Amino acid sequence: MVFVNDGVKEAGTFLARSLEQHIPQLYEKKYPRLWAEEGMYLPAVGDLEEGAREVIETTVNQVGEALISADGADDVPLVDVSMDEFPFKATCISAGIKYSIPELKAAMRANQDIKTTRLNGLGKALAERIHKLAVFGSSKHGMNGFFAHPRINLVNSSYDADGSGVTAQDHIDFISDNLIKVESDSNLTEGIETILVPAKLYNVWAKTILPSTNQNIIRHVLENFGTEAGGTLRQIKKVNECQSSYLEKYKAQASGTNKDRVVFMPFDPMAFERKYYPVNFLEPQLQGMSYTLVAYTGTSEVIDHYPGSALYVDIPKL
Repeated sequence: MVFVNDGVKEAGTFLARSLEQHIPQLYEKKYPRLWAEEGMYLPAVGDLEEGAREVIETTVNQVGEALISADGADDVPLVDVSMDEFPFKATCISAGIKYSIPELKAAMRANQDIKTTRLNGLGKALAERIHKLAVFGSSKHGMNGFFAHPRINLVNSSYDADGSGVTAQDHIDFISDNLIKVESDSNLTEGIETILVPAKLYNVWAKTILPSTNQNIIRHVLENFGTEAGGTLRQIKKVNECQSSYLEKYKAQASGTNKDRVVFMPFDPMAFERKYYPVNFLEPQLQGMSYTLVAYTGTSEVIDHYPGSALYVDIPKL
């Protein structure tokens, strides 16, 4: 039997298709963890009321002090309190998905749950927006983020973690000096529980061994300044947002600053928190042959009850 060229090509196409195997599982791209949205290092408290546009904090301040008085004195000093209110902004965040009836039918035949996949994508879009707002805030909406907060002290440091002459003791001094700075500046009322660092700095500390103890910098610091030694420090964690590229992209630093950021912080809703209410889904709306589904949630900006309990330290970019 003789095949003409077109017939051979067509036969080859059918043969190739018959040898294909489709994997029903849908594989999603892996994304960085949304630690701020999840409340990992920044407390998230789910008591925001739907529709709220402001969260009001009331601060109580003591006024006056006691004095030593002579017997029978009638000029006893009075102690009073003053109350100040501070508003913090809140906002609603929404997103939607669309899917058609033919799409659903085709996905069912392919043993794929396209509706659930798109719902997961919708949830992720909301979570990503909340995460960026919690970390970097929004100048457009006048909302402060945890890495771009005007009331948190900023130290511009010359500490060059990757410099040729830097010793293990230099790394330890950098960490301990800034832990002590927060305690000192707050009159020993605050303590650092978490240090957030860029990945490259974390790796430098992890690979640098202190000769006298045979421990790396991270292990040594946690043992000597952490809860194991009666201190407050619990963990040192690496996050993408400490990198210069992220800080400049999201306007936490001016373009061309070229500084990574180390964040010394507590984990205490009495110091910093973000309030939110859970995601709500509206009923799907059918228009023609397509459904539209909208979801929404709400969040406050980062609320700083005690801004002196945290510290930014900007260091030369690694």
